[in-house]
Amino acid sequence: MLNKEIISKVSFMANDCIKSVGTFISEIDKTLQRWHSISPRICVAWFRGERKKDDKLRPKLFNLIDKIVDKNKKLTFENDIAQEFRMRAPALYTRTPPYERIDEWLFLMQHNELPTRLLDWTEGALFALFFAINEIILKPDTKEKDSPMVWVLNPIMFNFVASGRMFLPLSWNDRSNLYYKNYKKESQLALKHATNEKKLEKAKKGEGNLRWFACPGNIRAAFALNEMKVYAEKYPIALKPQHIHPRVTAQRSCFTVHGINKHGIEEIFENQKMEKFINKHKDALSYEINKQEFPDLEKVSKEILKKYGSKKFNELFLKNIEISAEIECIKTMLKELRYLGVSYSTLFPELTGLSKELEFSAKL
Repeated sequence: MLNKEIISKVSFMANDCIKSVGTFISEIDKTLQRWHSISPRICVAWFRGERKKDDKLRPKLFNLIDKIVDKNKKLTFENDIAQEFRMRAPALYTRTPPYERIDEWLFLMQHNELPTRLLDWTEGALFALFFAINEIILKPDTKEKDSPMVWVLNPIMFNFVASGRMFLPLSWNDRSNLYYKNYKKESQLALKHATNEKKLEKAKKGEGNLRWFACPGNIRAAFALNEMKVYAEKYPIALKPQHIHPRVTAQRSCFTVHGINKHGIEEIFENQKMEKFINKHKDALSYEINKQEFPDLEKVSKEILKKYGSKKFNELFLKNIEISAEIECIKTMLKELRYLGVSYSTLFPELTGLSKELEFSAKL
């Protein structure tokens, strides 16, 4: 947390755009202090920079699929490009994951710019600010169309309202599936393959020949034909990735993985009050894995219900911060970010990142 005396010296009107790194940090800190007052354990923030405030928090893949006219191609497009990538990538990249580690494959695809159902976030607020404004300086002729934005998401609370998890699940062998999903009702296909109780228990653990629960359903859906997408969850999930690519580490990457509901994250829970989610997920308070990960879950839930029950999810746990599109303000912020160690070469630890930074320096 920042010293309150420092924060008080930074003037910032609620309706103004951010024009400096200092005011940006101040605004982030206000949000974190609010979350910290509820519980230090939920004080986790992810950030995403958008060049235009009207851009939805929705994976690029879905925008592409929406434009496909052929119905058959529309149904199979995601699986087609995922399998093609997995088939051809080993000849071009020596560190490809094992074939069955579809979570790692999905992360690798995303960081090599293949459209996927993943949405990039970062644990670094200043990284998100850089991504929101960096390209504007390279294309000043389009600056009037720009209205950069940084989104701030609480992934712990997002997972709770979306699925009853009070934690960030693993991307592999995620046994928490049994706790947030009505297994008997929603996974009938998996049940058909379990011929006895012993096999069923193995399936639940991701053991034996039945790997239905080897990773979250939204990841499995990316590698399944359309009829198998029943394993996908209704809402996105937030999770941390395996560091399969140097950019994942450099950018402190994390992801939300969309499921059946393909709306932007800012739309999904837009008008829904927190009291609805607290009441909806009462059973989740008793789930063993939630108790292990978050022992004071019941206390936190009561605190939220008491103080913020009438507040909407987007008011509390999904914040947007508008950044000034004025070219001089952007130049100033980019210089400040460079002094703080945020630049192309640090975020893209490869020769293209270095080249981009050297080109970029001429614009400041």
